[in-house]
Amino acid sequence: MWKFGIMILCLFLFSIYDIRSQKIPTALLAISGLCVLIAESCLLYKGQTHIASYGIAVLPGAILILTAYLTGKIGYGDGLVMLILGIAAGYKKSLVIFMISLMLAAILSALLLLLRKADRNTRIPFVPFITAAVLTSYFIS
Repeated sequence: MWKFGIMILCLFLFSIYDIRSQKIPTALLAISGLCVLIAESCLLYKGQTHIASYGIAVLPGAILILTAYLTGKIGYGDGLVMLILGIAAGYKKSLVIFMISLMLAAILSALLLLLRKADRNTRIPFVPFITAAVLTSYFIS
């Protein structure tokens, strides 16, 4: 449960930065990524997890980073947050969180378009959707 609490706290901090400035501080990403790597390395060492599961777990983050590189329509920070989250949450939760966050972002985007509050070039922060997806996935499972 402590892992979930720390993850939510970090995601809330990332969300605040993403909403206010559409940037996530590199130092915060590095610190959280390092903490996740240390914690997961301990689990690997104890034999409580398997290295192959991380390949699938980082896939959503890798997709977002590739999308950022190819299109520039999404930030690298969003992909890095999802990458770190994938390692911390595991592959099943990572895929569920990714799908829920995309669905929530699509719903809000469609609503903003219908209300004519945004157009197709309007940028919206994505980390708050990841945060909402994490909360949703942990409470429904």
